[in-house]
Amino acid sequence: MAGQSDTREVRQADDRDADPLTTAAAREQPVAGPDSPDAAVAAAGPGNAALSRLYTDAGGSASGDRGALGPGVLNLNAGNAALARLLGTSAGSEAAPSVPVPTPAPLPATSVAPMPQPAATAAPPAAAPAGSPVTGAGVQAPPAAAGPALALPAAPTPHQQDATDAALTEAVTTVGAGAAAARTGVQDAASAQDTQVTAAAEEHRTGLAAWQQGAVTTAAGVVQDRQAQAVAAGQQRAAQARDAAAATVARAQAGADGQAAAAQEIGAAKAAGVTETDQSVRDAQTAVARNLSGDAVTKISQGAQDAAAGMRGQGEEVAGALESMGTQLSADLGGHLDPVASVLGEDAGRGATAIDQTTAQGRGALAQQRDDTVAAIDGTETEAVGALQRDAGNASAALVEQGQQAADDLRRGADAATAELTAQVNGLVAQFAAAPADEAAAGEFGDAASQELSATVDQLDAGVRNRAGDLAGGLAGMRSQVAEAFTTTTGTATSGLDQQADGGGAALGQIGGGARDTMASAADATRASGDATVTQFGDVLDAHLGTALPGLDELLGQHQGSLEDQVAELGTATASVTNSLTANIDAGQARAAERAKRSWLSNQFHDLWDSITSPEFLVGLLVGLAVAAIIIVSAGTATPFVIVAAGVAAGAAAGAAGTLTKNIRDPNKHGWQVFDGVLDSALIGGLVGGVGAAAFVFGTAFLGGLGLAGSVVGGFAVLELSAVVANTIGNLLTGQPWDKNLLTALLLAPLLARLAKFIPGLKTGEPPPEGGEPPLNIDPTAAQVGEWTFKPSEVTTEPDGTRVATIDAELSGHRGFGHATRGYNPQTGEFKAIQIDLNQVPKEARVVQVDGQPVPLSEYLTMRLMRMLEVPVAELRTVRVVEVEHLRSVLELEQQVRSGVPADEAARDLPVVRYNQAALGKAGGGQAIRAHVEGGQRMPLADLLAKWEGEAPDPAMVVDHDATLRKFGLTRGTAATYEVRSGFDVEVTIEPPGQGTPGQQPFVPVPRSDDHDDD
Repeated sequence: MAGQSDTREVRQADDRDADPLTTAAAREQPVAGPDSPDAAVAAAGPGNAALSRLYTDAGGSASGDRGALGPGVLNLNAGNAALARLLGTSAGSEAAPSVPVPTPAPLPATSVAPMPQPAATAAPPAAAPAGSPVTGAGVQAPPAAAGPALALPAAPTPHQQDATDAALTEAVTTVGAGAAAARTGVQDAASAQDTQVTAAAEEHRTGLAAWQQGAVTTAAGVVQDRQAQAVAAGQQRAAQARDAAAATVARAQAGADGQAAAAQEIGAAKAAGVTETDQSVRDAQTAVARNLSGDAVTKISQGAQDAAAGMRGQGEEVAGALESMGTQLSADLGGHLDPVASVLGEDAGRGATAIDQTTAQGRGALAQQRDDTVAAIDGTETEAVGALQRDAGNASAALVEQGQQAADDLRRGADAATAELTAQVNGLVAQFAAAPADEAAAGEFGDAASQELSATVDQLDAGVRNRAGDLAGGLAGMRSQVAEAFTTTTGTATSGLDQQADGGGAALGQIGGGARDTMASAADATRASGDATVTQFGDVLDAHLGTALPGLDELLGQHQGSLEDQVAELGTATASVTNSLTANIDAGQARAAERAKRSWLSNQFHDLWDSITSPEFLVGLLVGLAVAAIIIVSAGTATPFVIVAAGVAAGAAAGAAGTLTKNIRDPNKHGWQVFDGVLDSALIGGLVGGVGAAAFVFGTAFLGGLGLAGSVVGGFAVLELSAVVANTIGNLLTGQPWDKNLLTALLLAPLLARLAKFIPGLKTGEPPPEGGEPPLNIDPTAAQVGEWTFKPSEVTTEPDGTRVATIDAELSGHRGFGHATRGYNPQTGEFKAIQIDLNQVPKEARVVQVDGQPVPLSEYLTMRLMRMLEVPVAELRTVRVVEVEHLRSVLELEQQVRSGVPADEAARDLPVVRYNQAALGKAGGGQAIRAHVEGGQRMPLADLLAKWEGEAPDPAMVVDHDATLRKFGLTRGTAATYEVRSGFDVEVTIEPPGQGTPGQQPFVPVPRSDDHDDD
């Protein structure tokens, strides 16, 4: 049956869903009471079977499963189920919850009397007591099974809430996905812009660095071009200076040749015109004419040569100066490159800084824009989710309200239908009870009532179904509206997020593009500024050249003017010689005639008188003596070398001074003419003095070899012989008679010897001091001597038997520190100067006061160590100076050897030998007679300097070393390639006091004032 099928459907749905919103009260089935339809049927008596069928046809069952409203209730249940599915299921749910079918109110109890039984039939059973089951025709009326009342929830069911939550979740997920995509898009755009800004910055920085290098290269090219112009200008003018000198020399030489030819003609004429009858007089006068004319020619030629050399030298000097000026100008121009390179570097630096600042600002702005946009997206997302949540809440409340209204409407309709149907059933029951009928009649009545009830139920069922459908449609529409509201909110939010992402991306693009444009502008401005600097730099160099080149032209003009002046002066000088030649020859011939007529002795006395009354001679003599004294005093003693050097210097000084005095007294000499012949006289005087000194030294050595070193007669003879040799050589060199001033020389020699005794150190020939104890009171155990504190070490013995000791010396106030190490081998009798270092002691403080006498610190330490080592000074035979690295000693040996002096001979006068010999002499030892150099190695001078100075040299030491280098004509630059012998030993052989070796003169090396400068 249709009704039964609907009932099963509703009950199955109910069993499946077990809707928790259906209350227990609604599910309870009321128990049939006396007022139920079943009770009324039971009371109907004989017609209860028909009524029972009526009830059953109406949808009941014998077991009481249904109420009397079967089909109608089923129809109502269908509407309830549709409504329940609308309210309680989510989209796509397969099972809908059931809405419990309300049970109509129980039929009222009837008072219809039992129908009478026909006679032909068996007696009817006794009436059942009230409330007892009614049975008829073998059929027992089932109790009323009232269905549950319709109960709808006051809040959404879990299915209903799940549906709303699912829609909300879907909308929130959609919004979240849109926000995440927007954020990702903004972050990606920001990252892309940041990468582009960073790449642009690196590109511009690299470009600026390349531009800077190119700009500096361009500036360097500008400098090189101007430098080439400066050098070329100097070279061009230098060539002009040389050409001018050469041309001027040619003109001067031509003029001098003419004057020399004229002088020769004058001399020849004067020689041919001699008229004396005395042959000796005639020969003397002829010789005078020829000599004076020859001297004139020589003077003219020499003057021309000197002038030519001077002009050529001036030409070279000026040319060199011009080239140097060009080179210096070039160097000055080159000095401008570093400043302009610095300016370009500063420009590039400022440009790079601007780029870095723009990069930082741009990246910061990008990050800020990204964060702001993401924050806006977050805000939009939050706002949209809030709106969705509010819509969901409102929708849930509306659904609850609408569901409640629908439930109320259905409940009222069901109640009305139940009441109406109950009334109809009650009416039929009452009707049947009022007119009991037999079974056939009851059957007919039941059929009729059944049809009538069925029609009523159908009518009620249709009404309920229509009402339920309308309510379900309304609820479905409301849900559709909620879904549409979610869709609208989601769409609006998504659209807003897209717009925010697009706007943020556009803003990021503007920021990145602006930063890149700003960087490009900064780089362009930097390059433009730097290029302008390079252009202006070229103009500055041109201006510098324009200012400097006139100076070269001025020097060249002065040179040319000077050459003309020299030509004029030479012409005047040569003409003066030629013009005065005739008078000079006449005066000379007269003197020659007079001298020829006098005796030899008379001429000697006249020469002596002329000498002692000649200002030229006296000035020359005094100057020569002074120079000799200065040299000997400076050397400290008169060694053979010092004596010869003093003789050369004294002779040169005397000759130059005498000629200069003569020229000054000559009224015809003016300006530079007072120096005429000064150089020649100096050369001749130096040669004469050197020959005389050498003769004296040789003679003294010869006498020593004969054992006559102390002989007064022998010494006088050597002295006079030296004077004769010197005087003769001088006369021959000057064209004078060989014996002129011979008596003067013989008389002056002893006088000079007397004067020489007053020169300190000039004691050659005197025996050396005898040996014995040191003359100075030197205590080897004294800890304090004056300002010095001494700390001697223990005496140690080396494997070869050498006893070694060291003394540390410290100046008061920690102002200086030094040490010395010496050794002595008793078996071999050798004293070793091993090491001494006084570099940390100020030069002026390297003195120890001993008994009021200043003693050089190096000598004091050596003598004190001799006492410590118990050296028998008077018997000492050998002194070995070990591994000499003493700078000045190394340089002196090197230069002597390079000049051809044997190393052993050169070693005798080395500073390290001198001050050790001095210490030995003051200690009472003998004199050195030989020196021998052993070992050592060749090395660049720069390496020796580095060994002394170390990695952090003392500035004072560097200054001292530089001064020493200058003494030897060296510099730090040449030291790298100048090789020296260093680390060598000097073995000095000592002759004990009182012993002499025939034919062997001891050399007496005496310390000079600078021997201890670089100890």
